[in-house]
Amino acid sequence: WVVGVDVDQASDGGYQATDGKSNFTLTSATKGVGTAVKDVTERAATDKFPGGQHLVYGLKNKGVAVTRGQMSAGAWQAVQKAQKAIVAGDVKVPAK
Repeated sequence: WVVGVDVDQASDGGYQATDGKSNFTLTSATKGVGTAVKDVTERAATDKFPGGQHLVYGLKNKGVAVTRGQMSAGAWQAVQKAQKAIVAGDVKVPAK
């Protein structure tokens, strides 16, 4: 297995196995670049451009995500549970 980064890389992991079509991309950790671009653009359009500010885009504001990919149902449920705990503030993710 591999884990893609920045964008969903499932299509890069496709290959033709002897027993049919397979994929070795387990999941991808994606960046919501469009979310950040839209936010900053909308702020700029209303004269609130955040120049010089450090903006953070995380799970709560769709700045990052994890794809389901090839995860088992149990693994995906665990990911969903962890994401909810992070968004709720029950789990603190270091900024660095």
